[in-house]
Amino acid sequence: MKTKTYIAVMAACLFLSVPSLADLIAYEGFNYSTNNIGSMNGLHGGDEYPDYGWESAWKHNFFASKDDDSRIVSGSLTKEGVRSTGNRIKFFRDISRTLSRKVSGTEGTVWMSMFHKSDTSKATGSWFLSDTTSTNGAVLTVSCSARNKATIKLDGADTGIQTGTAQRFYLLRIDFSAGGNTAWLWVNPDITAGEPGTASADAVKEYDSNWSFDKLTINNNSGFTNTYTVDEIRFADTFTEVVLATAPYSGTTVLVK
Repeated sequence: MKTKTYIAVMAACLFLSVPSLADLIAYEGFNYSTNNIGSMNGLHGGDEYPDYGWESAWKHNFFASKDDDSRIVSGSLTKEGVRSTGNRIKFFRDISRTLSRKVSGTEGTVWMSMFHKSDTSKATGSWFLSDTTSTNGAVLTVSCSARNKATIKLDGADTGIQTGTAQRFYLLRIDFSAGGNTAWLWVNPDITAGEPGTASADAVKEYDSNWSFDKLTINNNSGFTNTYTVDEIRFADTFTEVVLATAPYSGTTVLVK
């Protein structure tokens, strides 16, 4: 009887450690074949851990005439407390992708996370969220220039963190409100203790409007000599899913290792 009880308790603990995935909006781990070199246009779905929650494939501003050496690189960027699998993408210019559903509302919270690395000290660019049904352009922008000791900014709100060539893990929280959304940005936060409080954010931005988004663009304005490396993009309704979830297997359970 004791043996059966022990097994039952262990099984329960395993399932308690699994993100529900019900609140996962989108996931991309870039787990594509490392034979993918050149244009990243059309990439969608990734081998063992497929992507999830996207309306369409990646669009890549690719220039074959400029010896564009964009590619899928073996191995994933890692950080304690964040689940990483498979490979990562290294690219010039910009890549973008549209979500399968619009993230909107007048209340509630949405999270976004992503690994990002400027491979040289001269890489300059940004990543931003936008609404494909609007002509207003980006609704939220994080500038991540590595040039001239520039710092990372959330729509002008300065984190005070220099970009450089070090790996960065971005954690973004957006609270929706009818009177205007609020966003908090953390850069390389310690998340081993769980969800960080808003007071610990590196930058906060209060917006005077309630906006929605359904597209992510990662922009590299450094020509064809400086690259960005990106990995493990997640959008989720909860903190747990935004650091641990991957796309679910069809008909199977994903266990957190």
